[in-house]
Amino acid sequence: MPDQTTAQQDPPALPPVRRAVYTIPRFANELGISERTVRRLIADKKIETVPLSEQRIGIPASQLDRIAAGGLRKSEDAA
Repeated sequence: MPDQTTAQQDPPALPPVRRAVYTIPRFANELGISERTVRRLIADKKIETVPLSEQRIGIPASQLDRIAAGGLRKSEDAA
């Protein structure tokens, strides 16, 4: 008869979900800066955005990676 006291192994933990697009509040939270600063950076064309609806914008995850890797230069795609 098999031993009933063998410990069950927990399934491996899943990695955190990576967002494709961030809202301004979530983007600010990820970087530890204020929403106002994010909005200023968008106005200065240092962060590119994508439309989510007629009134909402999102920030691609690539912008978070770019800022984390090299700082806040003007986005190459912004003209």
